[in-house]
Amino acid sequence: FGYQFMCRFFSGAGFMLKFFDDFDYYWRLDTDSKCPPSMKDVFEVMKTETLDYMYNEKFSDGGEVVQNLWLGGMEYARQNNMTGNLEPYAGDPKPNCASKDAPPAGLVDTSTIPGTQHIMETFGCTPGIFSKVPSYYTNFEVVRLSVLRSTSYQKFFKYVDDLGGIFLYRWGDAPIRWMALQLHKDAHDLSVKSVTGCRHA
Repeated sequence: FGYQFMCRFFSGAGFMLKFFDDFDYYWRLDTDSKCPPSMKDVFEVMKTETLDYMYNEKFSDGGEVVQNLWLGGMEYARQNNMTGNLEPYAGDPKPNCASKDAPPAGLVDTSTIPGTQHIMETFGCTPGIFSKVPSYYTNFEVVRLSVLRSTSYQKFFKYVDDLGGIFLYRWGDAPIRWMALQLHKDAHDLSVKSVTGCRHA
């Protein structure tokens, strides 16, 4: 479960460590990252433009590794009366429903799994619910730590964490980050910007 623990750390759990108390920003890079010499100081850009989040690119994570994640995010938004934009990319496939009230294929009824501790629910299939989840490429993200450590962000992370999908399905931190920022962007006036920069070598 090493990969799942990494996803959980970068989704939200890790940023509450005391280590981060003395920092305003965090910049994530991989061991094989390659950044152009002409690249601007990302921390200076974050500060001067009062940004909350910078990313290289977006993509969609799909299949088994996001099973139920989109539905869980929609349910969280419903329970908390959130108006953040969770509109997925055009062309993302929708779940295939056998009938109007049937759940999408592959959803798990956890009541049939002995010993499970998570609270994953089987959601009904709703028109417009997509099976792929948009994602920020978090390998090269730059973030204002006060956003990731905020009560609202951590509340969403705890909800997702309690669903159990990080370990059950290998939900990644990339789609979780996208959903969290999208849900909170309007209410908290978050400033998000795309920046061309580092890549895998």
